[in-house]
Amino acid sequence: SSTSIEYFGRKELHDFLYNRWKERNGLLQRFIEPKGARNAIIRAIWSPKVCLLERRVNSTQLHDRRYGLYERAVTYEGPEHFSAAAPLRGSTLPSQIQRICENLV
Repeated sequence: SSTSIEYFGRKELHDFLYNRWKERNGLLQRFIEPKGARNAIIRAIWSPKVCLLERRVNSTQLHDRRYGLYERAVTYEGPEHFSAAAPLRGSTLPSQIQRICENLV
């Protein structure tokens, strides 16, 4: 079985929940509006000895309707040409993320 990632607007989510056939395994995740004009995500790769944080920003503005929702939202889960690596600035957020990772185990 392969992983499938979809992005939904209100109508598409309603259709997915009430009309479409679904596998009985998976994850439904709420989208949180980014602070800026482009979707971005921080990925943490953690082990007891190291915590690597990476940030990726979509190349297209989130509300640019000339592009499909997938193209405007995708980051790590899509082809590299849709997004770019970006610096993770400051020390507060990285420290908080590292603490969260440590508390998961």
